Amino acid sequence: MLFYIKPKIFDVDLYGLSLLLALGALSWLFLLKPLNEKLRYTNRDQQKHNQQKQAYQNELDQLTAIVRSKQAITRHALRNADLLNRKTDIPDVIRGLERLAHQCGLRLDEITPSLTASDEHFYKTLMALKLYGSFPTLQDFMRRVARELPFIRIKELILNRKDAEEGWCTIRVVLDVFAAK
Repeated sequence: MLFYIKPKIFDVDLYGLSLLLALGALSWLFLLKPLNEKLRYTNRDQQKHNQQKQAYQNELDQLTAIVRSKQAITRHALRNADLLNRKTDIPDVIRGLERLAHQCGLRLDEITPSLTASDEHFYKTLMALKLYGSFPTLQDFMRRVARELPFIRIKELILNRKDAEEGWCTIRVVLDVFAAK
């Protein structure tokens, strides 16, 4: 009797499938899982670096603001040093006030320089002005005086509308004019 041996194709397919599954499990266990963990650590490190970068950027912004502030203070100090070193003559101040009053549309009736006081580093001269004009023109005049004649301080300002036309007033301004010694 002849024995007919049937090929075990089904068994080979099962062996192949189990081998394929075993290779897949081993590759996941030894390749993909460590790569996944390494990727997770890399992401954490990247987040830390991004946070440090943001902190450094914030610190840089603060330092830049401090530098700009110091530069502005230095410019202001140099400008003020220039003002304090410059000799201020009362006739030049009077001409400047007359020019500004005329430019602003104020009528300058009187300028009276008076007491000159001396301090350790500067002279201070009291000066009284009598002007005639409207309040907006007075505001413009005061802004220009502060910008163009920074060595002048307004000590007193009196507005009187009693004997004036509508919208116009008599203005009395007392100024301190500072000059370097």
